[in-house]
Amino acid sequence: MAGWNPDKQAGGWRIVTQYFRSLAEIDHTLERGKALARYQMLFNACVRIQDWKAAAGIQNQIDKLTKNA
Repeated sequence: MAGWNPDKQAGGWRIVTQYFRSLAEIDHTLERGKALARYQMLFNACVRIQDWKAAAGIQNQIDKLTKNA
């Protein structure tokens, strides 16, 4: 963009800035789903080894996460 006139440079920077802002947007629904999947895997592992106290704690976290949905 070095040889461009100022109007073209400003337009180019606007496009680049908009592109990077779109990359930074977070899909909260997707991230909540990922967190629920991780908690569910942890819960299943705790039940498998019969660690009921940890399973109950994880279930509380799952409940908090789904209550905010």
